[in-house]
Amino acid sequence: MALAGQLDGPNGTFAMPTAGYSGFLAVPRAGVQTEEQLEQVLKALNELNSTDAQNLMNHGIEGDNYTLEDGGVVFDPAKQDFTDQVTGAWAQLGMNVAGYNAHPIKQETEFDAALYQRRLDLQAEDLPNAVFNPAAGLVSPTYTTSGAQLDTIIADARIQYIAGQIDEAGLQAAIDTWRSSGGDDVIEEMNDLL
Repeated sequence: MALAGQLDGPNGTFAMPTAGYSGFLAVPRAGVQTEEQLEQVLKALNELNSTDAQNLMNHGIEGDNYTLEDGGVVFDPAKQDFTDQVTGAWAQLGMNVAGYNAHPIKQETEFDAALYQRRLDLQAEDLPNAVFNPAAGLVSPTYTTSGAQLDTIIADARIQYIAGQIDEAGLQAAIDTWRSSGGDDVIEEMNDLL
């Protein structure tokens, strides 16, 4: 398998980035009842975006869980299970608002290093043509109630199309099903919110 960046299509060259987040943190009013408490929570969340905090949450303690070799993290194999459990839990608080600034993990082989560098090169190459979703932060009432079913229609059709189980007509039929099952309502609601 190879990494591929942006693709040239009939309408131009575009790169589709991720939404930029894989979740979000909510601060419940029941847990934070005063302005002072909110300031404390926001200050803590801000500090979690620092490079030191990112390294701690993603790798553990330098000299204990890992060492740095040539600028890359090398984990202590004797503590790997513990490191995975702890960092797996803490890394969930990482928001990387200013980007991922923790030390990179040292690649084990030259092949892995070349593949990692290829990924970084493709990201840099794709950035000028990235088309970001302006509706990523918006919520459609129809998608809230029917999103899982709508997503399944498209996900299944995508896999079937790639696997050769359906042709372009089958793919278009799935898109038509998505639209008639609430997709058109999602489109209209999202356009109204923009």
